[in-house]
Amino acid sequence: MIQVVKDLLLNLLFIIGFCSFLPMFLEQKGIKVKKWLTITFFCIAIILCITFPIHLNDDFVFDLRGVPIFIGGLYGGPIPLLIYSLIAVGFRLLFGGDGSITTIMITLLNSMLILAVYKRFNLLAAKDKLKLVVVLGILSTIVVFVSPYILFGFTLQPDYWIGFGFTMILSLFILVYLIESIREFSFLREQFIRSEKMEVVSQLAASISHEVRNPMTTIKGMLQMLKETPDLAADKKNQFITISLDELNRAEKIISDYLSYAKPTVQAVQIFDGHSEIERAINVIKPLANMNCIEIETDLIPFQLNVNQEKFQQCIVNLTKNAVEAMPNGGKLTFQAYHSHDSTVELIIRDTGVGMGQDQMIRLGMPYYSTKGKNGTGLGLMLVYRIIESMGGTISVQSKLGKGTAFTIKLNTYSVN
Repeated sequence: MIQVVKDLLLNLLFIIGFCSFLPMFLEQKGIKVKKWLTITFFCIAIILCITFPIHLNDDFVFDLRGVPIFIGGLYGGPIPLLIYSLIAVGFRLLFGGDGSITTIMITLLNSMLILAVYKRFNLLAAKDKLKLVVVLGILSTIVVFVSPYILFGFTLQPDYWIGFGFTMILSLFILVYLIESIREFSFLREQFIRSEKMEVVSQLAASISHEVRNPMTTIKGMLQMLKETPDLAADKKNQFITISLDELNRAEKIISDYLSYAKPTVQAVQIFDGHSEIERAINVIKPLANMNCIEIETDLIPFQLNVNQEKFQQCIVNLTKNAVEAMPNGGKLTFQAYHSHDSTVELIIRDTGVGMGQDQMIRLGMPYYSTKGKNGTGLGLMLVYRIIESMGGTISVQSKLGKGTAFTIKLNTYSVN
């Protein structure tokens, strides 16, 4: 028995390779291409099993060709079963002998078994499929050894019966188990990918809402000031109107960016004065700061950058707005910019707000993590981190609970040389 099992292990290797592992790599193919390539792999497995059989005498051989026929027919249905049966019979006829006639009878009986149960088989759970193929393996073993006796009176020793039957049943069991495991893995992976896509859509929607809220807040502040101070000087009115229009344009640009999949990489770059851009961001946030009784101080050196101006503005506004919101009871907001090296500028935005603990700082920049609780999404700061990194810069944070927070941005400056 052991020798029979050892001799059939090569057949089992062919079957596992061509009938389970190779079809696993066809997931990216079209349905028709995948179907016919799978049929081709099963046919190759049948041919290889017949090519390397156990020889009983000049007329009779036996092998595991029935395994790919059973598995292919159970999962594929009548048409693949017909192809496998014709391949098995046709290739076996090339070798001649009485065993060729026996092959026709065995293949016919096995095909009848498969056609009787294949519909029910595909409706069963994985565990029930395993039970069914064990029964089919037992029946197929009986067919294989009874057919030669009926046709030619040829009998086999019990060791061959037991060895072949054990290997046949084990092969069917292993193959169904592998196929079901691969199917389950593919299903779970598809579910995971679908879940990831939905998560991206959710993040995109929440991020659009978060980013558009910033300019809307500024515009609201400007309009409130215009309403509450009707005797405001004409130049101030024009300034507020200009800032409001600029913020509307920025909101429109933000929406356009996110409709283009919100790519964080910086594409269009231009040379601009970083000092002036920070002053503009301060003007944008100043109404909100005044409402919260926040003092703003600046210590900025002139410097030029060669990055995307709108993205840089978006980062500064985000960080500044976060700083203002961290000081609901008033405080001081400080902007500093200085050259740390000849070609590097360090920009520090510091507040005297509620501050953060070490565990909070570690999670900054992660999607959906916010120190604002239900009032924040964490997406604004996540975008700041990604934008600064895409500009070739770095961003770091220092904070203490009850003392305040300081964000430090390092960027390469632009030099004519």
